Amino acid sequence: MEKWIDVSLNTTDVAHNFVIFEESWPNPCCSVMVNSYELFKLSLSFFGCKPEDGHLEIYADIDPERRLVTNFQLIFKANDGKEQNLNIAVTSAVNQVSYYKTFEEEGGKDFIDFIERSLNRLNGIKMEHIGGLIDVFDDFLEEKGVRIPSSDEAMKSDGYTTEDNAARIYGSDYDTLSEKLSYYLRISKSRVLKNRSDALLNYYETSNNELDYYTELAEFASLDMVTEWYGKETADHIKDFWKEHGIEFHE
Repeated sequence: MEKWIDVSLNTTDVAHNFVIFEESWPNPCCSVMVNSYELFKLSLSFFGCKPEDGHLEIYADIDPERRLVTNFQLIFKANDGKEQNLNIAVTSAVNQVSYYKTFEEEGGKDFIDFIERSLNRLNGIKMEHIGGLIDVFDDFLEEKGVRIPSSDEAMKSDGYTTEDNAARIYGSDYDTLSEKLSYYLRISKSRVLKNRSDALLNYYETSNNELDYYTELAEFASLDMVTEWYGKETADHIKDFWKEHGIEFHE
């Protein structure tokens, strides 16, 4: 049995059991086991069970690129071997950020290191899949006997010709196609970081904490990115704020 609800929690803490979910590409996530008395009570009521009837495992699904908690999985394992599952979606951007920051505080270095390992592994998976998609196009062009002149100026200036490469898609053309596929699949770096920025903005607006938002924004977004996302007028305001408060940023 699997059911979906949406709920806000007051307390959660990390239980130091970390998992990477690779099969959920193109939006792979990682998961941490957590403790939550609120979720424990909710699950017993939902499943119609008593504590002595089995044991409960609670996992929080995390998008490590956006630094958001997107979902809680509750798995009640009964003494008779049966399992019941409950999925709790976290739809509020404020809660998604808040839970993540709680885990960062509770989990400490172990949690932060796990997120970095997850990012490295999941980015590798992303590159493998994008490369696989481009290989499909490359094989199709080869079957049709089509060769595309390279638009890579550096390669052309070095005297590199189309016939010098067995692949049909290579050089800057490969990079361009990779970026466009990533954008279409909503996993391009720019789209991912804008989602993160939007979630943080919602989170900090609840506490009217403009300084912390702009400080955190400068850690992962350049001025060019901010201009692309929010327009020049807003970007100029953010740039002035960064300068006024001595916050280092990248152009």
